[in-house]
Amino acid sequence: MDPLERSTHSFVVRVWRERGVGRNGRDGWRGQIVHVQDDTRQSFRRLEEVSLFFAIYLIRLGVYPGHSYWLLRLLAPGFLKRTPRQK
Repeated sequence: MDPLERSTHSFVVRVWRERGVGRNGRDGWRGQIVHVQDDTRQSFRRLEEVSLFFAIYLIRLGVYPGHSYWLLRLLAPGFLKRTPRQK
C-alpha cells in the first residue's frame, strides 16, 4: 500500500437545511459526517461541529491542533472517547 494512502482519511459530509429548528423558530442546518475507513458517524446541528469532528480525528492520529485540543478536552470530553461503529 502506498504510504500516502495509509495516512489519508476520507470523509463524507452531508448538509441540509430544516425549517423551524433553529433559534426562535428560524431555519437551521443539520448534517452528518461519515469517516469512510471505519464508518464512524456523527450528526450535527451547527456547522461549527464539523471542524470539531475533524479535530477529534487529528487528535486520535497524534496531531494536536494547538489550543483547540485543550478547549475540546474542557468543553466536550465525551467526544474524545467515541469509538467507531461496529459493522
